[in-house]
Amino acid sequence: MEARQARVGKHILCDGHTALLDESTGEVGPVFTEHDCRFFRELVLLEAPAEAVLSRRESDPTKRRSLDISVIRDELAGERRTCEALAAAWGMTLHLLPAGTGPRVRDRLLEVLGA
Repeated sequence: MEARQARVGKHILCDGHTALLDESTGEVGPVFTEHDCRFFRELVLLEAPAEAVLSRRESDPTKRRSLDISVIRDELAGERRTCEALAAAWGMTLHLLPAGTGPRVRDRLLEVLGA
């Protein structure tokens, strides 16, 4: 990503997670490395409603993930806490997008992207 950014001279928007559930411990933990934190200057958190996450998981039997709504809520909360902590610790700007779909989310994302 660094080479690509240097070559094209544009910002990179990368889709991913800052935290994931460790099924062996049941705890949500950070997956961002120090290298990630040095590379990224901003985080954008689009938090789907827990019920939407559950629905998507139920419709995709190819991946083994928890279907317990309380676990899903804990995962979402853990990701939010991790984003907040990483942003604070590394001086990143954290952009929170409204949950759900529709024009509000689209408009806020366009605003964040400077479009």
